[in-house]
Amino acid sequence: AALRLLCGSARAARRRRAARNHLKRPSYVCPQHRAKNRTRLGLTNSTTEVPADKTIMAAAEVDVLQLADRPWAEISAIRLTGTPAPLPPPPKPEDDSVQCDFRTLLFVSDGPAPPFADCEVRGRPAHRVFAQGVRRPGALPAAYGRRGAASRAGAREKVLDALHTTLFTDTTVRYGAAKLKAHRCVLHAQSPFCRAALQFAPKNGVDLPFCGAALETHLRRLVAYLYTQDKRELEALLDACYADDDESGDEPAAVTVARVADALLLDDLRKAALDRLVRCVDLASAASLLGVARDLTDDRLRRACLEEIVRRGPDACRRAAGADVFDASLPPATHAGLRRLAALAASNPVCCGAALPDAREALAMLREALDDQAERLADADERQRLEADAPSAAYVLANIERQRAHVAFLRDFIVKQESEFLAGDRWTLGV
Repeated sequence: AALRLLCGSARAARRRRAARNHLKRPSYVCPQHRAKNRTRLGLTNSTTEVPADKTIMAAAEVDVLQLADRPWAEISAIRLTGTPAPLPPPPKPEDDSVQCDFRTLLFVSDGPAPPFADCEVRGRPAHRVFAQGVRRPGALPAAYGRRGAASRAGAREKVLDALHTTLFTDTTVRYGAAKLKAHRCVLHAQSPFCRAALQFAPKNGVDLPFCGAALETHLRRLVAYLYTQDKRELEALLDACYADDDESGDEPAAVTVARVADALLLDDLRKAALDRLVRCVDLASAASLLGVARDLTDDRLRRACLEEIVRRGPDACRRAAGADVFDASLPPATHAGLRRLAALAASNPVCCGAALPDAREALAMLREALDDQAERLADADERQRLEADAPSAAYVLANIERQRAHVAFLRDFIVKQESEFLAGDRWTLGV
């Protein structure tokens, strides 16, 4: 009886110690509770398949419930195998607003006050369109687009939003019957034409040179490009002008944009508008666009128009464009020279149907081809003299004679063409 009592006391002591250890160490959890916890938490052994969310559950296939039994040195060496988050892509060059750097409007301690400043940031003159929300002078360069691509992009968004909402506007831009509220500081920083107009009469606004009514409906897009000088505003302006063109017979809006850009000294806009006109040259518009090329002194557009007229024939272009328009761009005295140049392009023995906008250039091309073929003929004669005893000498000699006849024909053709295109305006058609 005493032995049974002693054994019962020992078993009771072991149960009490196990209960206390159960509360302290999770490794003494019974197998049934451990399996239930695994099922509830979604945990698996290292021999089973890893769940779909590998970033969280694939921690080197370690059984989480057994980590408490391992030494700290071993636990600290465990590293997750999930891939790190990818870095954000670098900004593309076309996303950078290069021209939106308004550093000329910043206050310089040893210089004059910035033009048209209308607020202060702790005693430093500034402009409300840029300094809105800025509390310290050190943040002004970033607000004016001086601190990299992100800073310039933020300045671009600021000025475009201010133009759209007319917030802090202090002047008016006029084009014909259209007018638009704008900001003097931005116009002063971005456009030499507007800078001169504002310096001469700062309270009268800016009157843009009127070059056609087609641009009145697109004044906001034009001023937006004046604000940013960015390719995105440039393409939006040209696309809108192209979409609004009709067949009413008026001058295309792209021509008006090119004329206004030439007057405002906007070289990028002028070049982009002329590039679109070069791509749009056809039978009906070649004569009128030739006058535009003459007014804007653009040689690419002039060559494209003359090539189209010579390729299609001056008579066909005159019928398509109308006699008045064609004769205004090409005087009747040049029609005969155009016909001869068209005949030369059609019968050119070097390249039939070549684009020949200038008679002198066409004859220079023929002379160059003649010199090249004459040199080849001399080389062939020398090789035939050295290889006169070869089995194929008769065949080679026949080919040389045919080449000699072709060179003689080309020389006579050039002499005939030079006699038709006399000196003076007929060389360049007088256009």
